[in-house]
Amino acid sequence: MKHFAVIELGAGTGLPSLLLATTPDNPALVVVTDYPDENILGNLKKNLERNRPNFQATCRVECAGYEWGTDAEPLLDGLKVGKYTHTNVCEDFLRKGREAGFVFEEVLASPEEADWKGKMKVGSLDQEALTIRKASCYYWVGRWASV
Repeated sequence: MKHFAVIELGAGTGLPSLLLATTPDNPALVVVTDYPDENILGNLKKNLERNRPNFQATCRVECAGYEWGTDAEPLLDGLKVGKYTHTNVCEDFLRKGREAGFVFEEVLASPEEADWKGKMKVGSLDQEALTIRKASCYYWVGRWASV
């Protein structure tokens, strides 16, 4: 993975990315993203800084705000992975990944995990709006098809 870049969409606390940055076979760049809210990104940035001493020296880790469905171009500029459409960002991302030789496994939240359990205020979103957003989140694990 030394020459690869990883982007985690909707990272929450960023655990998968933070762990990936500590592995001996780490990617060159990890971009950890979540909804562009001051509280959410503030927490994510604090997690990143707390764990930075554990990262491999060969892995650059960055944090960015990203709202699903908006233009992904700013996120992808530094990754050099190509151009994506402005609509259906996830579908296009997965299609491009498959074309590049990745196999994706979709991980779905169980009904017990559906409710928003966070306590921080997130912009103007109330508990119901946050639960609806959480229910529409998807998580994929990608790997090279030949591995």
